[in-house]
Amino acid sequence: SISAGEALAQFRAVQAHPATILTLVGIVVLSYSAYVKGLPAEAAITVLMLIIGFAWYALSPRKVDVLDGLGSTMLTFIWIGVLGSYAMLLAAPRSFPNRHGMALLAGAVVITILNDTGALFIGRWIGRRPLVAMSPNKTREGFIGGALITIIGSAIILPHMSPWTTLHAVEVALVLSFVVPMGDLFESLIKRTLGIKDMGRVLPGMGGLLDRVDGLLFAMPAMYYLAHVLHLG
Repeated sequence: SISAGEALAQFRAVQAHPATILTLVGIVVLSYSAYVKGLPAEAAITVLMLIIGFAWYALSPRKVDVLDGLGSTMLTFIWIGVLGSYAMLLAAPRSFPNRHGMALLAGAVVITILNDTGALFIGRWIGRRPLVAMSPNKTREGFIGGALITIIGSAIILPHMSPWTTLHAVEVALVLSFVVPMGDLFESLIKRTLGIKDMGRVLPGMGGLLDRVDGLLFAMPAMYYLAHVLHLG
């Protein structure tokens, strides 16, 4: 909810009109429903959110561009609410036997931290070529170095947690080494569109909470589906 609040505040700062209360309540309801009911709740709550959101603006006493208001509302809900709710799906006892989902969730966090940290240090050390034009601070060298550190670190750390094996750690780390930077780049695109440097100031000198979990938001659904594809847990 803190991350969603940061995003909604930035949308309001550029004169967009997201339905703040509706979005925050929708994210809380989605998280709880995902934990209790599992994956089917994702689609049901998202559809319900869209319908209620349309009614919210249709019945509003003031004239608001529905693309402006509903667009920023649903973007925040899907980006932070839907992607983030996969953490609840991983943690839910019904998703994986023997509470293995908690180990998978922890693994996704470890991999994300390894990738973010590795890309940061390698990029600052030898980074020269920008990865993409919209985010010149992220370099190709940082991307490659971050991926290598992620794979090696995961192979060392994750097998100590059941049901992780060295092979599964390497496979998941390889995939998430591409997915995690996508989350970072996605937020960079949003910030560039809004004309801001950070999403918030919750963490002094580090920006907002959303700036720290942007890659993890993309990692969670990838981890959930990889766990099923690779029969982890």
